[in-house]
Amino acid sequence: MGRSGRLSVDGVTDVVRAVGKDAGLPALRPHRLRHTYATRLREAGADHAQIQALFGHTSIETTARYFRASPTEIADLVDRALDY
Repeated sequence: MGRSGRLSVDGVTDVVRAVGKDAGLPALRPHRLRHTYATRLREAGADHAQIQALFGHTSIETTARYFRASPTEIADLVDRALDY
């Protein structure tokens, strides 16, 4: 709860932006935090269904946007595949 009741979406955005600015991350937004969280869950081994449940998505297609592999992940995969 905010000082005067529930914190609105705009209020959350304002808080995140202010914290980001103070931390030297002026482009920080709530969605960036959410995306980072989902990506780190995926990198730690969480599967699509687990992330879908945590995020409350009704469609796996919505969750799938967090499952794009980075160039580094692709390179690591190729290295592991060729490293018998």
